[in-house]
Amino acid sequence: MTRVGVLFERTPGGMWVGTCPAVPGAAAQGDTLSACKRRLGDAIASILMYAPMDDLEDLAESEASQARAELMDIAIPERPEVDVVTQAEIARMAGVSRQAVGHWVRRADFPRPHARTSRGPAWRRDDVLRWLSFGRRTVGRPSTRESRAAARERRAV
Repeated sequence: MTRVGVLFERTPGGMWVGTCPAVPGAAAQGDTLSACKRRLGDAIASILMYAPMDDLEDLAESEASQARAELMDIAIPERPEVDVVTQAEIARMAGVSRQAVGHWVRRADFPRPHARTSRGPAWRRDDVLRWLSFGRRTVGRPSTRESRAAARERRAV
């Protein structure tokens, strides 16, 4: 028999959630604290049943440390009405270089900047995410077909 530390939390909806930091992935929930404890015990036992022997030796040799649970008040920062992103943020969102984003912003089908910040132009996050979701992430110049279509659109306006 090994003693491990567990944490229980009651959600605003009345549900109990339990975790065991010493056993990664061990979590359970229940309508009552006793149901949550029972399910968490079952979850820990099933994870340990298939855990590598080295993990079990580490757990058996360790002692449960003291834990303390507290409630914290966190001030949620106010977000601007329109969430904007810069080229660097677009690059992080898309997982590409800033140079690739530099090519994108020159494309006719890329959204127009919404504002200018101290760090340069900024685009609406929703517009950029919508553009990315259509799979228009090719790097480099737009194709000839895209360039001609963009030119036709500009002449039509």
